[in-house]
Amino acid sequence: MDKVTKAADSSQVTAATNPVETGTISRDGTTVIATVNYKVAHDKLTDATKNTLQEAAQQGRDGVGWPDECVRDPAATGSSTARNRLLAWCPGGGNIAGMPDLPAAHGHPVVDIHAHYFPSALRPPTRVADDPRWPFLAIDEGGGAGRIMRGTEVFRRVKPALWDMQARLAELDAAGVGMQVISPVPVTLSMWAEGKDAAEFLRRQNDLFAEAVSASGGRLRGLGAVPLQDVDAAITEMLRVKQELRLDGVEIGTRIGDLELDAPVLRPFFAAAQEAGVPLFVHPTDVEHAVRRAEPMYSFGVGMLTDTALAATALVFGGVLEEFPELRVALAHGCGAFPWTYPRTAYGDALLRGGPDPERTAQLNRLVGSLWADALVFDPEHLRLVAERVGADHLMLGTDHPFLTAPLETALTTVTGAAEQNVLSESETARVLGRNALEFLGL
Repeated sequence: MDKVTKAADSSQVTAATNPVETGTISRDGTTVIATVNYKVAHDKLTDATKNTLQEAAQQGRDGVGWPDECVRDPAATGSSTARNRLLAWCPGGGNIAGMPDLPAAHGHPVVDIHAHYFPSALRPPTRVADDPRWPFLAIDEGGGAGRIMRGTEVFRRVKPALWDMQARLAELDAAGVGMQVISPVPVTLSMWAEGKDAAEFLRRQNDLFAEAVSASGGRLRGLGAVPLQDVDAAITEMLRVKQELRLDGVEIGTRIGDLELDAPVLRPFFAAAQEAGVPLFVHPTDVEHAVRRAEPMYSFGVGMLTDTALAATALVFGGVLEEFPELRVALAHGCGAFPWTYPRTAYGDALLRGGPDPERTAQLNRLVGSLWADALVFDPEHLRLVAERVGADHLMLGTDHPFLTAPLETALTTVTGAAEQNVLSESETARVLGRNALEFLGL
């Protein structure tokens, strides 16, 4: 990003009602790129925000500090409500996967590891098309809204960014997100279906994901899905996803039908994923069996986190991560409740094994530290414990876009707020915003 708009003071940064100078800012080949995105209220930048950005710019930058002027992206010009993209001096640029001019964090684009996409062309398998459990997308006349349907039932009302590329990219631009990793809407994983039908459905979805990624101009990466009710078919499709479709990994559910993730029958799949270097993103899918109350507040606020914690517990205590130490696994929503339940579970594990065992404790801590997590926890202070468990270098920006209210802004505010509250250092924040996700994907 070498073309930027310069403003002399912070009121111009946010208001920008009049044209301002446009030019190229560089120093000794250094490009100005976005380090951290902040939502700035009206015409004031807090001292904490300025200090955070200045320190981030100075760390490891050979003395190149914060420029005198405030800088903003020209895409926001004329909009008093736009998110302002503050820039810091960093070497390099956003030259990742053909994206040289995107906002970036310490030389890497700001990356959203957790977002969803529903192809408008996805339809139930022909043989079982009449089964009302298969999800499909119904777009309202005019294209301004849509519904995920299951038969005649409205499963969820959705907005155009879920299926429309231009709408999605416009929202990413407004939030300052350079790269987004799209994954299936969990209801499409179809763990209830027969293996051959799920394989047909997910194969078609994976093809459509690859088309979307290819058409995005380098802005999107993708995770596919596999029919894990048939492990052999799942392995075949996973390899096709990685080798033929060039998607970056696979999304799986927290539970495969009646099987927990540590079920022996699933071990060949994890072995194949490790051997092929395919990262796995675990998303809650079985909230119904995780909580005893079905109201949306309980399902969303407690059920998803409990469901994810059960999956993480199976991976850590069920031997999966021990058997496959090179397996890359990320869990949505900050690993759910697992960062909080882990100490008690470890204590129970010690009791069942006859008492404390320092070697076992160290091993469990290493296994937990091998997990990855997104930072979608809605409270910067929560990230302190998540980072303590998995390491700040295994923590990634995740938004759940385009679901929730203002998902991109909410998630970015959580991460940048963690820097302002000293939950994360400036360098850790920059990694969470970009580099960690790239490393998780193997890019």
